[in-house]
Amino acid sequence: SSLIDKALYNLLKVQMRLGLFDPIDSQPYAHLGLSSINTQFHQNLALEAARQGITLLKNTNDTLPIRIDTIPRRMKIAAIGPHAKATTAMQGNYKGTAPFLISPVQGLESFGDVSYYHGCVDHVRCAQTTGFSEAVQGVSEADLVVVFLGIDQSIEGEERDRGDISLPGRQKDLMETIAREAAQHKKPCVLVVMGGGSLDLTFARYSLEIPSILWTGYPGQSGGQAIAEVIFGEVNPSGRLTQTLYPQSFVQHVSMGDMRMRSQGGYPGRGYRYYTGEVVYPFGHGLSYTSFAYQWVTRPPAELPRSAIETHLNRTQIASLSPTILSMEVEVQNLGARGG
Repeated sequence: SSLIDKALYNLLKVQMRLGLFDPIDSQPYAHLGLSSINTQFHQNLALEAARQGITLLKNTNDTLPIRIDTIPRRMKIAAIGPHAKATTAMQGNYKGTAPFLISPVQGLESFGDVSYYHGCVDHVRCAQTTGFSEAVQGVSEADLVVVFLGIDQSIEGEERDRGDISLPGRQKDLMETIAREAAQHKKPCVLVVMGGGSLDLTFARYSLEIPSILWTGYPGQSGGQAIAEVIFGEVNPSGRLTQTLYPQSFVQHVSMGDMRMRSQGGYPGRGYRYYTGEVVYPFGHGLSYTSFAYQWVTRPPAELPRSAIETHLNRTQIASLSPTILSMEVEVQNLGARGG
Protein backbone atom coordinates (compact mmCIF):
# COMPACT_ATOMS: atom_id res chain seq x y z
CA SER A 1 0.00 0.00 0.00
CA SER A 2 2.93 2.34 0.62
CA LEU A 3 3.93 2.05 -3.05
CA ILE A 4 0.37 2.86 -4.12
CA ASP A 5 0.31 5.86 -1.78
CA LYS A 6 3.58 7.13 -3.21
CA ALA A 7 2.37 6.69 -6.81
CA LEU A 8 -0.90 8.48 -6.01
CA TYR A 9 1.02 11.27 -4.28
CA ASN A 10 3.18 11.81 -7.37
CA LEU A 11 0.16 11.67 -9.68
CA LEU A 12 -1.81 14.26 -7.73
CA LYS A 13 1.25 16.49 -7.44
CA VAL A 14 1.61 16.59 -11.22
CA GLN A 15 -2.11 17.25 -11.65
CA MET A 16 -1.86 20.14 -9.21
CA ARG A 17 1.12 21.57 -11.10
CA LEU A 18 -0.98 21.44 -14.26
CA GLY A 19 -3.75 23.33 -12.52
CA LEU A 20 -6.33 20.58 -12.96
CA PHE A 21 -7.89 21.38 -9.58
CA ASP A 22 -8.16 25.09 -10.32
CA PRO A 23 -11.42 26.75 -11.48
CA ILE A 24 -12.18 25.80 -15.08
CA ASP A 25 -11.89 29.40 -16.29
CA SER A 26 -8.30 29.63 -15.11
CA GLN A 27 -7.16 26.35 -16.69
CA PRO A 28 -5.32 27.16 -19.93
CA TYR A 29 -5.59 23.64 -21.32
CA ALA A 30 -9.36 23.59 -20.93
CA HIS A 31 -9.80 26.19 -23.67
CA LEU A 32 -7.79 24.50 -26.41
CA GLY A 33 -9.70 23.58 -29.58
CA LEU A 34 -9.13 22.87 -33.26
CA SER A 35 -7.94 26.43 -33.77
CA SER A 36 -5.09 25.72 -31.35
CA ILE A 37 -3.48 22.97 -33.45
CA ASN A 38 -1.71 23.01 -36.81
CA THR A 39 -1.09 26.74 -36.52
CA GLN A 40 1.67 28.51 -38.44
CA PHE A 41 3.71 28.43 -35.24
CA HIS A 42 3.40 24.64 -35.06
CA GLN A 43 4.29 24.21 -38.73
CA ASN A 44 7.34 26.42 -38.29
CA LEU A 45 8.31 24.41 -35.21
CA ALA A 46 8.10 21.14 -37.15
CA LEU A 47 10.38 22.57 -39.83
CA GLU A 48 12.85 23.90 -37.27
CA ALA A 49 12.90 20.55 -35.46
CA ALA A 50 13.73 18.81 -38.75
CA ARG A 51 16.51 21.31 -39.47
CA GLN A 52 18.09 20.90 -36.05
CA GLY A 53 17.75 17.11 -36.09
CA ILE A 54 19.73 16.54 -39.28
CA THR A 55 23.26 15.34 -38.52
CA LEU A 56 26.24 15.76 -40.83
CA LEU A 57 28.27 12.57 -40.36
CA LYS A 58 30.90 13.08 -43.06
CA ASN A 59 31.94 15.93 -45.31
CA THR A 60 35.20 15.24 -47.13
CA ASN A 61 36.82 18.27 -48.76
CA ASP A 62 33.81 20.40 -47.78
CA THR A 63 31.65 18.85 -50.48
CA LEU A 64 28.66 20.35 -48.70
CA PRO A 65 27.10 22.81 -48.86
CA ILE A 66 26.46 22.81 -52.60
CA ARG A 67 26.77 26.23 -54.18
CA ILE A 68 24.16 26.97 -56.81
CA ASP A 69 26.05 30.00 -58.12
CA THR A 70 28.84 27.80 -59.50
CA ILE A 71 26.56 26.80 -62.40
CA PRO A 72 25.34 29.48 -64.85
CA ARG A 73 21.99 27.72 -65.33
CA ARG A 74 19.43 25.94 -63.20
CA MET A 75 21.05 23.00 -61.47
CA LYS A 76 20.19 19.45 -62.52
CA ILE A 77 19.76 17.11 -59.55
CA ALA A 78 19.49 13.32 -59.60
CA ALA A 79 17.48 12.08 -56.60
CA ILE A 80 17.96 8.34 -56.27
CA GLY A 81 16.80 5.64 -53.87
CA PRO A 82 13.83 4.28 -51.93
CA HIS A 83 13.51 7.33 -49.67
CA ALA A 84 13.85 10.03 -52.35
CA LYS A 85 10.07 10.41 -52.45
CA ALA A 86 9.49 9.53 -48.80
CA THR A 87 6.37 11.00 -47.22
CA THR A 88 4.68 8.95 -44.49
CA ALA A 89 7.99 7.16 -43.88
CA MET A 90 9.40 10.46 -42.60
CA GLN A 91 6.94 10.36 -39.70
CA GLY A 92 8.20 7.15 -38.15
CA ASN A 93 5.66 5.89 -35.62
CA TYR A 94 3.71 7.51 -32.78
CA LYS A 95 2.57 10.13 -35.25
CA GLY A 96 -0.45 12.28 -35.76
CA THR A 97 -2.10 13.20 -39.06
CA ALA A 98 0.19 15.66 -40.82
CA PRO A 99 -1.40 18.57 -42.71
CA PHE A 100 1.15 18.05 -45.49
CA LEU A 101 4.28 16.01 -46.17
CA ILE A 102 7.21 17.52 -48.10
CA SER A 103 9.25 14.74 -49.67
CA PRO A 104 12.99 15.07 -50.35
CA VAL A 105 12.31 15.39 -54.08
CA GLN A 106 9.89 18.24 -53.42
CA GLY A 107 12.44 19.93 -51.19
CA LEU A 108 15.17 19.68 -53.81
CA GLU A 109 12.88 21.11 -56.48
CA SER A 110 13.23 24.51 -54.81
CA PHE A 111 16.91 24.48 -55.77
CA GLY A 112 16.99 22.86 -59.20
CA ASP A 113 15.44 20.55 -61.77
CA VAL A 114 15.09 17.13 -60.17
CA SER A 115 15.11 13.78 -61.93
CA TYR A 116 13.91 10.92 -59.73
CA TYR A 117 15.16 7.34 -60.00
CA HIS A 118 13.81 4.77 -57.54
CA GLY A 119 16.86 2.49 -57.83
CA CYS A 120 15.12 -0.14 -55.66
CA VAL A 121 11.88 -1.20 -57.30
CA ASP A 122 10.71 -2.93 -54.11
CA HIS A 123 11.38 0.12 -51.94
CA VAL A 124 13.51 -0.17 -48.78
CA ARG A 125 13.80 -3.95 -48.90
CA CYS A 126 15.70 -3.52 -52.17
CA ALA A 127 15.99 -7.21 -52.98
CA GLN A 128 16.36 -6.53 -56.72
CA THR A 129 18.75 -4.54 -58.90
CA THR A 130 16.23 -3.92 -61.68
CA GLY A 131 16.29 -0.15 -61.23
CA PHE A 132 20.05 0.24 -60.90
CA SER A 133 20.88 0.78 -64.57
CA GLU A 134 18.36 3.60 -65.04
CA ALA A 135 19.69 5.34 -61.95
CA VAL A 136 23.27 5.02 -63.18
CA GLN A 137 22.32 6.64 -66.49
CA GLY A 138 20.84 9.58 -64.62
CA VAL A 139 24.16 10.33 -62.92
CA SER A 140 25.92 11.51 -66.06
CA GLU A 141 23.15 14.01 -66.82
CA ALA A 142 23.13 15.57 -63.33
CA ASP A 143 25.18 18.29 -61.67
CA LEU A 144 24.46 16.84 -58.21
CA VAL A 145 23.65 13.29 -57.13
CA VAL A 146 21.75 12.65 -53.88
CA VAL A 147 21.02 9.07 -52.80
CA PHE A 148 18.32 8.45 -50.18
CA LEU A 149 18.63 5.15 -48.34
CA GLY A 150 17.61 3.71 -44.97
CA ILE A 151 14.79 1.85 -43.28
CA ASP A 152 11.17 2.44 -42.32
CA GLN A 153 8.44 0.95 -40.16
CA SER A 154 8.30 -2.18 -42.30
CA ILE A 155 11.82 -2.95 -41.06
CA GLU A 156 11.81 -1.55 -37.51
CA GLY A 157 9.13 -0.74 -34.98
CA GLU A 158 7.18 -2.09 -32.04
CA GLU A 159 7.26 -5.91 -32.05
CA ARG A 160 9.65 -5.79 -34.99
CA ASP A 161 13.15 -6.37 -33.63
CA ARG A 162 16.08 -6.38 -36.02
CA GLY A 163 18.79 -9.02 -36.00
CA ASP A 164 20.59 -7.23 -38.83
CA ILE A 165 21.72 -3.60 -38.73
CA SER A 166 23.10 -3.47 -42.27
CA LEU A 167 21.25 -1.48 -44.91
CA PRO A 168 18.46 -3.75 -46.21
CA GLY A 169 18.87 -5.86 -49.33
CA ARG A 170 20.98 -4.34 -52.09
CA GLN A 171 20.92 -0.74 -50.83
CA LYS A 172 24.67 -0.81 -50.17
CA ASP A 173 25.27 -2.10 -53.70
CA LEU A 174 23.09 0.68 -55.11
CA MET A 175 25.03 3.33 -53.20
CA GLU A 176 28.42 1.99 -54.24
CA THR A 177 27.33 1.71 -57.86
CA ILE A 178 26.01 5.28 -57.97
CA ALA A 179 28.98 6.68 -56.06
CA ARG A 180 31.42 5.01 -58.45
CA GLU A 181 29.61 6.46 -61.45
CA ALA A 182 29.46 9.91 -59.86
CA ALA A 183 33.19 9.82 -59.10
CA GLN A 184 33.98 8.90 -62.70
CA HIS A 185 31.98 11.90 -63.92
CA LYS A 186 33.35 14.13 -61.13
CA LYS A 187 29.85 14.82 -59.79
CA PRO A 188 29.30 15.57 -56.07
CA CYS A 189 27.50 12.66 -54.44
CA VAL A 190 25.62 12.90 -51.14
CA LEU A 191 24.26 9.98 -49.12
CA VAL A 192 21.16 10.76 -47.04
CA VAL A 193 20.18 8.06 -44.52
CA MET A 194 16.70 7.93 -43.02
CA GLY A 195 15.71 5.70 -40.10
CA GLY A 196 15.31 5.45 -36.37
CA GLY A 197 17.62 2.64 -35.27
CA SER A 198 21.34 2.09 -35.69
CA LEU A 199 22.66 1.19 -39.15
CA ASP A 200 26.09 -0.05 -40.16
CA LEU A 201 27.50 2.67 -42.43
CA THR A 202 31.11 1.45 -42.32
CA PHE A 203 31.34 1.17 -46.09
CA ALA A 204 30.18 4.75 -46.58
CA ARG A 205 32.34 6.23 -43.85
CA TYR A 206 35.55 4.89 -45.39
CA SER A 207 34.60 5.16 -49.06
CA LEU A 208 36.62 7.70 -51.05
CA GLU A 209 33.72 7.92 -53.50
CA ILE A 210 31.11 8.95 -50.91
CA PRO A 211 32.26 12.37 -49.68
CA SER A 212 29.21 13.41 -47.64
CA ILE A 213 26.71 11.64 -45.40
CA LEU A 214 23.61 13.11 -43.75
CA TRP A 215 21.66 11.27 -41.05
CA THR A 216 18.08 12.55 -40.82
CA GLY A 217 16.30 10.18 -38.45
CA TYR A 218 12.59 10.46 -39.23
CA PRO A 219 12.38 14.21 -39.96
CA GLY A 220 8.60 14.64 -40.04
CA GLN A 221 6.24 16.60 -42.26
CA SER A 222 8.79 19.18 -43.49
CA GLY A 223 11.70 16.76 -43.69
CA GLY A 224 12.25 17.16 -47.42
CA GLN A 225 12.53 20.93 -47.15
CA ALA A 226 14.96 20.71 -44.23
CA ILE A 227 17.18 18.19 -46.02
CA ALA A 228 17.40 20.39 -49.11
CA GLU A 229 18.15 23.48 -47.05
CA VAL A 230 21.05 21.70 -45.37
CA ILE A 231 22.44 20.36 -48.64
CA PHE A 232 22.45 23.82 -50.21
CA GLY A 233 23.68 25.67 -47.15
CA GLU A 234 20.60 27.66 -46.19
CA VAL A 235 20.85 25.81 -42.89
CA ASN A 236 24.10 24.93 -41.16
CA PRO A 237 23.68 21.40 -39.72
CA SER A 238 23.84 21.30 -35.93
CA GLY A 239 22.47 17.84 -35.16
CA ARG A 240 24.31 15.30 -33.03
CA LEU A 241 23.72 11.56 -33.03
CA THR A 242 21.29 10.50 -30.33
CA GLN A 243 22.63 6.96 -30.52
CA THR A 244 25.76 5.05 -31.45
CA LEU A 245 26.00 3.70 -35.00
CA TYR A 246 27.47 0.22 -34.65
CA PRO A 247 29.03 -2.18 -37.16
CA GLN A 248 27.11 -5.32 -38.07
CA SER A 249 29.35 -7.35 -35.73
CA PHE A 250 27.57 -5.67 -32.78
CA VAL A 251 24.56 -7.97 -33.10
CA GLN A 252 26.82 -11.03 -32.92
CA HIS A 253 28.55 -9.84 -29.73
CA VAL A 254 25.58 -8.32 -27.86
CA SER A 255 22.59 -10.58 -27.37
CA MET A 256 19.10 -9.09 -27.18
CA GLY A 257 18.57 -11.20 -24.11
CA ASP A 258 21.63 -9.94 -22.23
CA MET A 259 20.78 -6.74 -20.38
CA ARG A 260 24.17 -6.23 -18.71
CA MET A 261 25.45 -2.69 -19.26
CA ARG A 262 29.12 -3.00 -18.33
CA SER A 263 31.66 -5.08 -20.24
CA GLN A 264 32.64 -8.39 -18.69
CA GLY A 265 34.91 -11.08 -20.09
CA GLY A 266 34.16 -11.35 -23.80
CA TYR A 267 31.01 -9.28 -23.44
CA PRO A 268 31.63 -5.71 -24.75
CA GLY A 269 28.91 -3.94 -22.77
CA ARG A 270 26.01 -1.79 -23.92
CA GLY A 271 25.41 1.85 -24.79
CA TYR A 272 27.78 4.74 -25.36
CA ARG A 273 28.89 4.78 -21.71
CA TYR A 274 29.99 1.16 -21.44
CA TYR A 275 30.41 -0.40 -24.89
CA THR A 276 34.08 -1.20 -25.45
CA GLY A 277 33.94 -2.39 -29.06
CA GLU A 278 34.57 -0.46 -32.26
CA VAL A 279 31.82 1.87 -33.52
CA VAL A 280 31.10 3.42 -36.89
CA TYR A 281 30.05 6.81 -35.50
CA PRO A 282 29.86 7.49 -31.74
CA PHE A 283 26.97 8.90 -29.76
CA GLY A 284 27.03 12.70 -29.99
CA HIS A 285 28.93 12.81 -33.29
CA GLY A 286 27.99 15.58 -35.68
CA LEU A 287 29.84 17.99 -37.97
CA SER A 288 29.13 21.56 -39.02
CA TYR A 289 29.90 23.81 -41.98
CA THR A 290 31.99 25.88 -39.59
CA SER A 291 34.37 25.09 -36.72
CA PHE A 292 34.24 25.91 -33.03
CA ALA A 293 36.58 26.36 -30.09
CA TYR A 294 35.43 25.42 -26.59
CA GLN A 295 36.80 26.67 -23.29
CA TRP A 296 35.72 26.19 -19.70
CA VAL A 297 34.74 29.37 -17.89
CA THR A 298 33.55 27.56 -14.78
CA ARG A 299 34.62 23.93 -14.63
CA PRO A 300 32.38 21.49 -12.73
CA PRO A 301 33.83 19.09 -10.15
CA ALA A 302 35.14 15.80 -11.43
CA GLU A 303 32.83 13.91 -9.08
CA LEU A 304 29.55 14.66 -7.33
CA PRO A 305 28.56 12.58 -4.27
CA ARG A 306 25.37 10.64 -4.76
CA SER A 307 24.20 11.80 -1.36
CA ALA A 308 24.27 15.42 -2.54
CA ILE A 309 21.96 14.62 -5.44
CA GLU A 310 19.57 12.62 -3.29
CA THR A 311 19.43 15.32 -0.62
CA HIS A 312 18.44 18.00 -3.12
CA LEU A 313 15.96 15.79 -4.96
CA ASN A 314 14.26 14.64 -1.77
CA ARG A 315 13.33 18.20 -0.92
CA THR A 316 10.69 18.27 -3.66
CA GLN A 317 10.57 14.75 -5.20
CA ILE A 318 10.44 16.59 -8.54
CA ALA A 319 13.73 16.92 -10.41
CA SER A 320 12.69 20.03 -12.36
CA LEU A 321 11.83 21.87 -9.13
CA SER A 322 14.90 20.80 -7.15
CA PRO A 323 17.48 23.39 -6.10
CA THR A 324 20.54 23.79 -8.31
CA ILE A 325 23.10 21.13 -7.43
CA LEU A 326 25.95 22.48 -9.53
CA SER A 327 26.49 24.94 -12.33
CA MET A 328 29.03 25.22 -15.12
CA GLU A 329 29.82 27.67 -17.88
CA VAL A 330 31.45 27.08 -21.26
CA GLU A 331 32.61 29.66 -23.77
CA VAL A 332 32.01 28.67 -27.40
CA GLN A 333 33.68 30.58 -30.22
CA ASN A 334 32.79 30.22 -33.89
CA LEU A 335 36.09 30.16 -35.77
CA GLY A 336 34.60 29.99 -39.26
CA ALA A 337 32.99 32.38 -41.69
CA ARG A 338 29.53 30.80 -41.48
CA GLY A 339 27.04 31.24 -38.68
CA GLY A 340 26.14 28.11 -36.77
